[in-house]
Amino acid sequence: FNYVEKHGKVLKKMMDRKMAINEVSGKSYPREVFFIAGETDVDERESIRAITEDCKDAVIIASSGVLSTGVNIKNLQSLIFAHPYKAKIRNLQSIGRVLRLDDKNNQAVLYDIVDDLHWKKRDNYGLKHWKERVKIYTDEKFDYNFKQVTI
Repeated sequence: FNYVEKHGKVLKKMMDRKMAINEVSGKSYPREVFFIAGETDVDERESIRAITEDCKDAVIIASSGVLSTGVNIKNLQSLIFAHPYKAKIRNLQSIGRVLRLDDKNNQAVLYDIVDDLHWKKRDNYGLKHWKERVKIYTDEKFDYNFKQVTI
C-alpha cells in the first residue's frame, strides 16, 4: 500500500502518453485519465466522479480503498484488479461498481491480473488469492476466461 501513490502517478503518466496517439491507427485518441489517491481532496474526487459520469471512455486510476465504498459512478464499464485481495465481500463490492446501470446498453468487463511467482509446488500469495477470486467468479456464475501473458 505504500506504493499506491508513487506507482499510480507513474501509471497515469504512461496512460496519458498512450492516450495521446493510438498505436494501431497512429491517430490521436484522447481520453480523460484521472488519478485518485488517499490524499486527493474530497471536492476533487467528486469533481472527477461528475466528469466521468458524462465522459465516454474515461480512465480512473485509484486504489481499491479510495473507490471501495460510498462511490457511485454509473458510467463505469471496465475494472482492473491488480491486487492480491481474496475477501469475497470486498471483491463483489468492487465488481458491483461496473455492474451499475447508466441507461445505456453497456457490458461490464473485469480484468483480473495476477503474477504467477510460484516456486516448485508452492504458490505465491498473489496466486493463492487469485484462485480464491476465481472461486467467487464461479460461485456467482460470472462469464470469464483466462489469458496467460508471458513477459
